[in-house]
Amino acid sequence: MMTALPELIRLSDIRDEWPPVVPRPANGTVVVAVLPASVDTHQVVDALERLARQPALVAVPESTSRRLTAGDVTMDLGAHTVRVGDGPALTLAHREFRLLQAFLEHAGQVLSRAQLLDQAWDGPGYGTGRTVDVHVRRLRVKLAGSTTRVTTLRGFGYRFDV
Repeated sequence: MMTALPELIRLSDIRDEWPPVVPRPANGTVVVAVLPASVDTHQVVDALERLARQPALVAVPESTSRRLTAGDVTMDLGAHTVRVGDGPALTLAHREFRLLQAFLEHAGQVLSRAQLLDQAWDGPGYGTGRTVDVHVRRLRVKLAGSTTRVTTLRGFGYRFDV
């Protein structure tokens, strides 16, 4: 039964050593255990072998298949692409992409410059209200062929209208 994991040494061999040293198997998993003398080490090794044979669960991030759509603008968060209608993918800078993501997630809602700094720049310490203004202007130019628009509400912020 030990042939499936040849690098795994018997747990009884490490019981008297501290810290225990266990060679790293080829799959990268390190198993270290200090057990009382009354435990049957063969049962533990059998359980570890069964566990090692189980297929690994692959966690797929939620954002890889998530799409945001408002009007004719579609953003694929996994592929990091933005399309207007059936046209080609737009080339957006990182902050423009995150700014548009914030607008799409809150379409029709008024977002202040502080809220946009929080969502696209990870907090207010990374820019000013003018920083947001400049990026919104650049985003408007790139979305010029769209039926959607970013509206300025003086004294309040911006709203993404569909």
